Amino acid sequence: MEISGRIMLTNINKELLDELKKLSEDNLIIDLDKIDQILENYDIIDLINHLPEILPITITNKIEEINSEYETGSDEFKKNDIDLILNILKICEIYLKKTAFNEDLKFIYPVAIIFYHLQVKTECLSIITEYNTFSNIKKLIFEFLCNLKETYELPEDFPHIVKISHENYIKGIKNEDLKLVYEEYIDKNKGNFPENVFISFLVRILLLEPDNYIYFLKSIKKHFILIKYICMIENKVNNEIIEAIIRLEDKWIIIEYLRQIIKYTNKKNFGESEILLVSTMFEKLYSIDEIFFINGIILFLNYENKVLFGKIIGRALANINNEELIGKLLDQRDICIDLIEIYPNFNLGLDYEAKLNKSMLKSMNDHKKRNNQPNNIFWDIILSSLIKFNEPLASFLAEKVFIKWENFLENLWKSMLIPNDFIGTEFNNIIIYYFILLLKKDESSFLKLLNEKLDDIINYKSYWIYYTSNKRFIPLTYVYAMSYSWINVHKHVIHNKILNDKLLFLLNDECMFLSLFNQNHTPNEFLEIEKNFKSMNF
Repeated sequence: MEISGRIMLTNINKELLDELKKLSEDNLIIDLDKIDQILENYDIIDLINHLPEILPITITNKIEEINSEYETGSDEFKKNDIDLILNILKICEIYLKKTAFNEDLKFIYPVAIIFYHLQVKTECLSIITEYNTFSNIKKLIFEFLCNLKETYELPEDFPHIVKISHENYIKGIKNEDLKLVYEEYIDKNKGNFPENVFISFLVRILLLEPDNYIYFLKSIKKHFILIKYICMIENKVNNEIIEAIIRLEDKWIIIEYLRQIIKYTNKKNFGESEILLVSTMFEKLYSIDEIFFINGIILFLNYENKVLFGKIIGRALANINNEELIGKLLDQRDICIDLIEIYPNFNLGLDYEAKLNKSMLKSMNDHKKRNNQPNNIFWDIILSSLIKFNEPLASFLAEKVFIKWENFLENLWKSMLIPNDFIGTEFNNIIIYYFILLLKKDESSFLKLLNEKLDDIINYKSYWIYYTSNKRFIPLTYVYAMSYSWINVHKHVIHNKILNDKLLFLLNDECMFLSLFNQNHTPNEFLEIEKNFKSMNF
């Protein structure tokens, strides 16, 4: 058999299809009788709950080997590999016909397992079978899924700890606890709890018919417990489905759809129109259940796709336009972790002390040097979205964050915690934005605050005591942040001798450099402050 070039396992090309038509059932290398014997022992619900392996282990191992070659860039598969693929696809063709003829979806189970192992797209089903056959199969799937009310059971041989986790999952659904459902079950057990490939296969086929899929969502509302399989969207944003889900007003369906987009979507393929569309789902979720909305944000902050999530939620917050909601978000410890309240004389321990790290306060436009902590990126993008789409809400956010930040630093000053460098938080750029707004609105108040903080630093004479000396990092953090707001506004040169003298003293205080940094030359942060304030003409 001559098939040139590389076989794309995610598609079925014309050459492969031509060879498939020539292949006779009598020449198959896999024994169909053994597959039929396995199927005889199960009905479709049993197949869903137990997922028996339908292919000989030697065949599945060979498929994995072929897939491995494909992933590593093999230019062309061997003839034996192609023969095996043709045999497997021929089995799919046979069992698709059996499914339609018997009107029993258990016969499509071998196809589901094969497609799972071979990693072939469900769209290829319509290529390897006749149109009428496939249409009848889609009707069977639609009717079956719309009436499926059974709870998925774990196989008997699963570890006890996974079964306990599954019980917590059911409990989480009933108690509307996102943490139990996702963090403690679906995400946590991804290595031990396999996707139910049969249900996923059926749902993906249903997705080929958007109208049927939308009706399916309506039918499962309120009773279908397998939320993991409600929205097998395969990282696609479908306008029809999103609009249908919004009309359903089911928060579990919304949260699962959003989860799959945020966790798995490649942000490079996500444009402004998709961001706007998905943000409307967050808006709908908020209108249904504010607590669920907030808990959803906490959940999604655990995922790596912070940039995309920040853009989506930033657009949603801009459209919701609710100052009270912003306040509630900032009161959530899991969302606003860097500004947790510190009580005087209370040591939070090493874990939190580790967060008092070197500040990465940078220019609003200095993306390359910006702190690479996930939450820092998230809040930067939130701020950027609000400035672009709802500037008054951006100002409100900055004011609320500044109040928390100021209280945080004040309590840190009174506490037993000892900072050992400039104090950075996830809200660095929001603080700079606050000072930018203050500088534009009331320059005299800005300069007054700057003067006070310089006094706090200079008048602290206890250089020989480490504890008291290092407390000066707190007012130094103010001065550092304010210097970046100054350079962003590009203020005119001012001739303020008092401020100039204090800044000069600060930037040449070798005793302080030695006390705080164990060096007698000017630290880089002080050089940045000098550079940013150079228009003051000192």
